[in-house]
Amino acid sequence: MLVVRDISAVYPGGIRAFTGVSFEAEARENIALVGANGAGKTSLLLALIGILPLSSGSVNVDGVELDPENPGELRRKVGLVFQNPEDQLFMPSIYEDLVFGPLNLGLSGERAARRAADALELLGIPQLRDRSPLRLSGGEKRLAAIATVLTMRPEVMLFDEPTAFLDPRARRSLVTALKPLPHTKIIATHDLPFAAQVCSRALILKDGAIRAQGRPDALFSDSALMEECGL
Repeated sequence: MLVVRDISAVYPGGIRAFTGVSFEAEARENIALVGANGAGKTSLLLALIGILPLSSGSVNVDGVELDPENPGELRRKVGLVFQNPEDQLFMPSIYEDLVFGPLNLGLSGERAARRAADALELLGIPQLRDRSPLRLSGGEKRLAAIATVLTMRPEVMLFDEPTAFLDPRARRSLVTALKPLPHTKIIATHDLPFAAQVCSRALILKDGAIRAQGRPDALFSDSALMEECGL
């Protein structure tokens, strides 16, 4: 379980990222973070993994609390998929990207290779194993980036705008790949139909605070709420 209690964060210069955010996510639950540009979605994801320091509050995953001085223990339980896959794919081949993390954790080559194979099979993309990231489509890059996070065996996965830059076919493939993954997922997205397809709950952020939460179909059909939040 992911437990977020009254967290706030401020960027250098005193710019508020978000304030007083609290929510819980059960095992295997998919939650959408929805909001206009600048609402705090990406900042919140970065704070959940300790990249953006908290000014107050706490983040806990299955009894492990985020320690600002030593975030490594929690980071082993939480994986972040960046908006741009090229921020995660930097090796000559997808296989080398997949084993990079496990090898740096100290796993043997054999165990790292097994994790890579498992991640590729889970997403249905074993054919990408020896391909160069430079020769992949946008949708293939997105799935490969997700696979690199899966090799780290996180319990919680964070996604920043996963449908960005995808054409309709790649978007459908992403939906098919994400829904069966046995992880708690927190998904920051502008794509309301995608959020409704994949997530059972949505948190709507406005000006760095949670304005509303509930079932995506109910929230997204509230035209006054959507207008107020710039959606």
